[in-house]
Amino acid sequence: LRIVNAGSLVIMNIAFKNHNLTVIEADGTMIDPIVVTSLDLTPGQRYSVLLEANQVPAAYWMKVTVRYRNYPSIFGLAILQYTEVDSTIPTIFPDSVVWNDTSFGISQEGMMKTKDPSSYPEEATALSVSSSSIRRLFLVTTQAKVFSTGALVWAV
Repeated sequence: LRIVNAGSLVIMNIAFKNHNLTVIEADGTMIDPIVVTSLDLTPGQRYSVLLEANQVPAAYWMKVTVRYRNYPSIFGLAILQYTEVDSTIPTIFPDSVVWNDTSFGISQEGMMKTKDPSSYPEEATALSVSSSSIRRLFLVTTQAKVFSTGALVWAV
């Protein structure tokens, strides 16, 4: 998966219920793979991750939450559904990182190390992907002012 935070004001966290993400690239730089349960993305940041479909075939929630701003009721949802399963909507969301847990993001960034170029294969080959396996998911954040109250409202 290619994950991009296309927002300009919000750090986001993405998680898939019962699925780990293996981060292999950050902002165009190959990194030593790290396995995470969720991933923080700052504005403009791009990651390539592997999501292994190794769970019981079913539907699982993907959840995007806002980080470093106390808006627990604002989040984005999508469903990761294995093929040939019923369309029952899952009832359990992924765990979310606490909005003000600064150590989580710092620790995650600290685990990312540039991959040693000498470890690349002699002749790197492109990954063969069929057009039927490509899916795009756009997550957009926005901020608006409620003129009647003066409050700022966020949405993912």
